[in-house]
Amino acid sequence: MRTACALILATLWSMSASAQTTDNTDPQYDPPAWAMINDSLGHVLDLTNDQMKQVQEADEHYRGLVKAGDKSAMEKRDKDLQAILIPSQYAQWKEIAKKQRAAATP
Repeated sequence: MRTACALILATLWSMSASAQTTDNTDPQYDPPAWAMINDSLGHVLDLTNDQMKQVQEADEHYRGLVKAGDKSAMEKRDKDLQAILIPSQYAQWKEIAKKQRAAATP
């Protein structure tokens, strides 16, 4: 009985912690749509789970910089991505982002 209660509490706690970390993202501070690396693009780039987690953390850091008014935030995010991705992934992402940016520009 104690074990079952402990498991339930641990599950609820982890769900609560997960909800708290995902709730503080504001789409207003997201990278432009053409620059986003979502799960689908992560699959195309063949990112590992660790790389995807690092990309998400970089985006959280990026959001904070944008919110603080940092004009060079996008450049800093690009440097973070370059450090996270292997060279072939980074080159592929840059090419995809370039095409998506051109398509998004009227």
